[in-house]
Amino acid sequence: MKARLFILLLAILALCNVASAQSYSIRVAFNTVLRASYSLDSAALSLARAGTTLQVVGQHDRWLLVQRDGREYWMASWVRYERLETSAPAQPQPSNIDNCCFVDRQCSSDQQWTDGYWAFQNGQCAAPAQTQPQTSTQPVTVAIPTGVDNCCQVNRQCHSDDDWVRGYHDFHDNQCEGAPPPSTAPVSGPFPEGVDNCCRVNQQCHSDEDWTRGWLAFQHFQCNVPPATQGVNIQGSPAFVSQVRNAFALLRDRAPQWWKYSTTGLNTMKMIPEGGISGVYTHTKTYEDTLSEALKFGTGEAGLVYVIYGIVHEACHVHEEHRFVGKGTLAEEKACMEASLHALETVNPAHRGTIEWIRWVIANIYDPDVQWWH
Repeated sequence: MKARLFILLLAILALCNVASAQSYSIRVAFNTVLRASYSLDSAALSLARAGTTLQVVGQHDRWLLVQRDGREYWMASWVRYERLETSAPAQPQPSNIDNCCFVDRQCSSDQQWTDGYWAFQNGQCAAPAQTQPQTSTQPVTVAIPTGVDNCCQVNRQCHSDDDWVRGYHDFHDNQCEGAPPPSTAPVSGPFPEGVDNCCRVNQQCHSDEDWTRGWLAFQHFQCNVPPATQGVNIQGSPAFVSQVRNAFALLRDRAPQWWKYSTTGLNTMKMIPEGGISGVYTHTKTYEDTLSEALKFGTGEAGLVYVIYGIVHEACHVHEEHRFVGKGTLAEEKACMEASLHALETVNPAHRGTIEWIRWVIANIYDPDVQWWH
């Protein structure tokens, strides 16, 4: 009996954490993810497109409990939205008009408001508001109004979610004056079960808007893949350059976090004559290696995995240069062997050869016979 009362008390306390408030309506300004709970880690259940009206029925910390089509969802309160007055709204001032529903049409549903919003942004109201800016292909030189954060609101026609995503990024890169650059090669699957967002593939996402764009990009196979070497200059024979590029590409596709770690640690990969000593010059971020070492296990995946070991290992020495006292300490060498191990276990956990060898080195790091680098 006591156990039942305790469980009931916990349930009541949990419900109390969701603050009830007077219900009010909001209209979201951007495509917004609606989630199962008040956390970015919770499941994304639906997508409220820009202009959608939602009913707010509660709040928890920085999250709003909203109703849509008879169901309840959680929405981040930090995304941009407009609170709608419960009483009849006053006639909007021209400076506030951003929807054809205020101009030339009657809108009574979420879909009509959404259509009206996009129509206004694209200059497609039958009777446009006088304050609506004219589109231009010339570079933007005038002051940008408050709230404008997309080239689609400045000087280009945008008709799809993809256009708006590119317009957003171009605006923040000061590239509204030109046509949107062509996308880099899309990531092709297969992806692990449950992956449905570029934020889980190769994009860094920190807000609901980022996650919304990542979800839309994934649905359209547009998870943009940056160049495999990401600015790392590769110098050597065609066979060396090909092997290194393929290794970077495999690292990027299988372990993007370690790919970023490596491409930010190294500036150059350089082939040196046979008999030379492989290693990295941390002050120039230059990793030198021989062709025979790069092709030690062939050009297949086993060979690429071995090259990845070297890439991550030497990039680690660059990253760790200031953390350990004394250049080339055993502590630093062990840390970089461990970094390589973690990277390879992510790239191909079934590739036992190089992985088992790295584990053996780590276990015997203090044995002088193992310290070949001295």
